Amino acid sequence: MGWQARKVQLDQEVSHVNFIERMCLYAIATTEKRPWRLPPDDNHKEWADEDTDFLPMTNQGYIQLVHPTNWTIIDKLELDVGEVCLSMTVADLEVSELTHERKTFVCIGTMVVVGEDQQTRGKAIILDIRDVVPEPDRPETGHKFKIVAKEDVKGGVTALSGIGPQGFLLMAQGQKCTVRGLIEADKLLPTAIMDVQCYVTTAKVLEGTGMILLGDIAKGLWFTGYTVGCESMKRRYTANARLGRAVQTDGDEQGVVADGSDDCRISTSRKAALHPCRRCGQQYSCSTIRS
Repeated sequence: MGWQARKVQLDQEVSHVNFIERMCLYAIATTEKRPWRLPPDDNHKEWADEDTDFLPMTNQGYIQLVHPTNWTIIDKLELDVGEVCLSMTVADLEVSELTHERKTFVCIGTMVVVGEDQQTRGKAIILDIRDVVPEPDRPETGHKFKIVAKEDVKGGVTALSGIGPQGFLLMAQGQKCTVRGLIEADKLLPTAIMDVQCYVTTAKVLEGTGMILLGDIAKGLWFTGYTVGCESMKRRYTANARLGRAVQTDGDEQGVVADGSDDCRISTSRKAALHPCRRCGQQYSCSTIRS
């Protein structure tokens, strides 16, 4: 017997889907094409007289909340013009430094795509799901997005993940990775930073620890660690592989790497502490398991 499936027509490109277990809801990130016009400018009043049917198209991103009872959209958050979602995760973050209370949030990483002559910028958005009065005859609409924190950063936020037992958030922004905490002033305060010199495409954290597996677009696989006491991130091991995605598997410090090259290799990476060619454990040992 095959899988039971139901298709829901959205007429938009779906890039991320996350399940919010606490409330049994789905958060999805979508993108659509939208005609773009020049914004009003007092120094260029002639822009207002532009009359053409052939307008350039730009990306418009949305974060939507879907109820699984009837698979309808019960809330929608519209991002800025040209802003798209690059990463999304559901994480338990600490909301109070005094009581150490935690809550489940939907964490969004975005990038504004405006053109090659503009500096790349992005945002990290923390969303809470609040209970509200539902609409008449629609009991499923009793939930809404609420922006808890929003942080503007240089470069796109390409990877997000909860990290450590303290309820912090790992964020890959531009060419560096930071560990941030949600303080009571509704801001993401950075507590540790590491320069990776390249855009990170994926980040996986060993649950309950500060051990991080990073995969970038050029250099390969990074195994790093976050230390709470000295509030720093240090590179521990590297693997020379061109990565498309990295995931954590069972076992002692083992990862699976899907190579981004044309031959689509799938490789495993393991720490080799005594291997003479792996710098006594400073590099991962890679082996191809399928091609």
